[in-house]
Amino acid sequence: MKVRWTETSLRLRITPAELELLRDHRAVIATMSVGAWQVFLKGGPWQTQLLTRGSQVHVHLSSADLAALLEPTCEGVYLTRDSFKYYVEKDFPCEHPRPVEVALEPALETTQTFPRPA
Repeated sequence: MKVRWTETSLRLRITPAELELLRDHRAVIATMSVGAWQVFLKGGPWQTQLLTRGSQVHVHLSSADLAALLEPTCEGVYLTRDSFKYYVEKDFPCEHPRPVEVALEPALETTQTFPRPA
């Protein structure tokens, strides 16, 4: 899962394998390599919500939001808590040229992505 945040938003981009974990009601977890924080994403029989616990962020998707995300034509679910926006999006291939040093990073080259909807 790729995580990007700003002062006003949190964006989670998931791979096809991670979507399958969500379908199976299993959590997708991203951990900063120095142990400073974790993001947990899970679907289930609760209301969609964004929770914080210390250095952890928990995004719970309702059954309806998870069902929407499972649709092949759906690119993501876009949510708001107060004025804070948070998104769970399918990760698609990059369509713009990348700098050579980024293009050569092995971790980025092996990432699975979704085919773009027509």
